[in-house]
Amino acid sequence: MHENLSLSKYFSQSGTIVSRDFVEAPSQMLEYWVWEPSVIKRLSRHYVTGESMPDELIQKLVASKNHGAGWFNMRQMVLALFDYRLHTEDANPVQLFAEVWQSLLSVNLPSEQMYPAGFGHLMNGYEASYYSYMWSRVYAADMFSRFAQEGVLNAKTGMEYRQKVLSTGSSRDELDSVRDFLGRDISTKAFLKELGI
Repeated sequence: MHENLSLSKYFSQSGTIVSRDFVEAPSQMLEYWVWEPSVIKRLSRHYVTGESMPDELIQKLVASKNHGAGWFNMRQMVLALFDYRLHTEDANPVQLFAEVWQSLLSVNLPSEQMYPAGFGHLMNGYEASYYSYMWSRVYAADMFSRFAQEGVLNAKTGMEYRQKVLSTGSSRDELDSVRDFLGRDISTKAFLKELGI
């Protein structure tokens, strides 16, 4: 959507050609809608009867949303710290990964693990900036907080988001676009609330 709705004059400032700290935020924000009960109701249909998912099942589904979130987020922190350290230190990648994994998750990995060999984000444009996946979630949660307050299907809010964030790309500072959409400074409160903190 970010790419498709871009109105930037120059391709080099369009769509997902934005700062690494922000690039994932629009796509991560879209994930919030599929956890909204009203949206789940609209999206779900039994393949035979055509009936929407029952409300009781929707509530159970939403209640399960953050199952395993602690592990997922700590794993993301492991990958971010490993990526950063690998690009700023002279270290054996396999040993460094095992060290970071153990230090943050308190789990010893098998000595024959070769995780770094399959971690594609080490060298595909994210080098030393894998942390941006987590940081983009801060922006995503904060932007979605406006939809949560004004209605997740509020057309006016959606159009403002499209015009103030998605269409601008990096033709202006991305954080200025977010501030313009939110009408205030950016905050970590929505992200921390999402984590249950």
